[in-house]
Amino acid sequence: EQNGLAVGSYGLYLSTSDGGKTWNESMVDEESDYHLNSLLYFGDGKWLIAGEAGLSYRSLDDRETWEFMEMP
Repeated sequence: EQNGLAVGSYGLYLSTSDGGKTWNESMVDEESDYHLNSLLYFGDGKWLIAGEAGLSYRSLDDRETWEFMEMP
């Protein structure tokens, strides 16, 4: 109930742990100007971010780090 995530314009990545009272702002990729459209959780600490123009990132360590992922 207290934890939340959001992704958005120009690589914006937001997280909250207090039900949305405050948000921590960061970037998944400082070099990208593309919009991030969707954030998916697959379990076991595995996440995927899908963005515009086929841009994708994955985290295998419960969002500690993100890596660019080539999509077919």
